[in-house]
Amino acid sequence: MFDRPGWDEDDYNTWCDRLAREGTMLCVPTRWRGRIVLRVVFVNPDTSSAEVLKILEVTTQ
Repeated sequence: MFDRPGWDEDDYNTWCDRLAREGTMLCVPTRWRGRIVLRVVFVNPDTSSAEVLKILEVTTQ
């Protein structure tokens, strides 16, 4: 799980919706200890670390 300092719930939803529409990944915000965070789950055991890093780099855009 990770969060984006300065993001509110709308920011998380907008980012997740965009990535889903683009077919990049399906990721939805969740609450943990009262805070909104992103929880990334990988169901494909062949997902490479390079693919994970590429997805996480998208969070900076």
